Amino acid sequence: MQKDLASIIKGEDHISLLEEIKKYHHPKEIHLYGLHRVKKIINEYKIVILETSEKKELIDIIEVWIDCIDFICITRQKKESGINNISFHCNIFTSSHYTEPTLFVNDRGFAWNHEYYSRGEELKKYLKEKKIPFIELELEEVLNNHIFTEYSYQKKIVGLLEQKYDY
Repeated sequence: MQKDLASIIKGEDHISLLEEIKKYHHPKEIHLYGLHRVKKIINEYKIVILETSEKKELIDIIEVWIDCIDFICITRQKKESGINNISFHCNIFTSSHYTEPTLFVNDRGFAWNHEYYSRGEELKKYLKEKKIPFIELELEEVLNNHIFTEYSYQKKIVGLLEQKYDY
C-alpha cells in the first residue's frame, strides 16, 4: 500500500519545488546593480569563513544566496612545497537591501592540482550556466581571511571586474 501511495505523491513527471523555482528565478546581474555599488562597499564586507572543501556544499551555498550574490572570486594560490601546492578557493561576495554585505571565504579550498583539479572547471561552467559573475584571482601569498580587506587586493578585484564586465 505504501508503494501505491508513493506513486501517487511522486508521479513520473515529478519535479522538486527547488527545480521549479530555478526555472523562473535568475540571480541578480552585476550589470543591473553596477560595479559602482561593489566599489562602494568592497571594504565593508563582513567575512564569514566556510569550513568546507566540497564543491557540492559550495554550490548549495551559492543557490541559497543566489539573489544576493554580487560576484564570486575564485582564487588560485601556490605554496612553495607539497604535493597539493596549488589550491583553488571559491569566495562568495553577497549583498542586498535586506542583508549586510557578506563575504564567504572558502578557507580550505575546493580543488588542488593533485586531486579534484577538475572541480575548478566544473564550478566555472556552473557559474556561466547560472550567469553568476565571477573573476579569477592569482594570489601572491597564502589565502587568509584578511586578504580581502587589503587595499591592493580590493583594487585588483575591482580591476578584474571592470576588465571582464566592461565597466
